[in-house]
Amino acid sequence: MDKKYIVRHDPSNELVIPLSALTNNIDFLLSKSKKSVIFSDGTEKEVKEYREINILSEEGKDIIKRIYNISWYKFIEVWYKKNSFESLSFLWIKF
Repeated sequence: MDKKYIVRHDPSNELVIPLSALTNNIDFLLSKSKKSVIFSDGTEKEVKEYREINILSEEGKDIIKRIYNISWYKFIEVWYKKNSFESLSFLWIKF
């Protein structure tokens, strides 16, 4: 069965989000089922690949720069203004 999760984000082919921005985030990480994400506008996409990333690592910084074309610092600043978060656990998801 395909499990569905909701994220407040515009549709894209890849995204980096704070783990706390995903509904049922612990279930998302632990579930072995197929997953799909429903975006803010109602668009639904199947998850092809995902993993937790350290956004302060070189890999994390490169992923953020590639997807959003902004620095990791600006990325954190933008997310924090939208929804404050208490953890730096982020999730990279590819659709």
